[in-house]
Amino acid sequence: MTDAEKMLEMMGMIGAEASQQTQIQLDTAAKMMKMTYDSYIKAGFSRKMAFELVKEMLRVSITNVKK
Repeated sequence: MTDAEKMLEMMGMIGAEASQQTQIQLDTAAKMMKMTYDSYIKAGFSRKMAFELVKEMLRVSITNVKK
């Protein structure tokens, strides 16, 4: 499983779970998104493209949760 798939799976679990841990999990997901964004930039993507890639990952994860 790729890092992106792991992150998407974790985000799906966050959306489905309503507990005391939700805030901690959301903070972790946000940190992972920031790390992903930073990694895209480090790999040579422009800031705009890195942002668009992260937005697309979020869109896909939200779409998959709705199904």
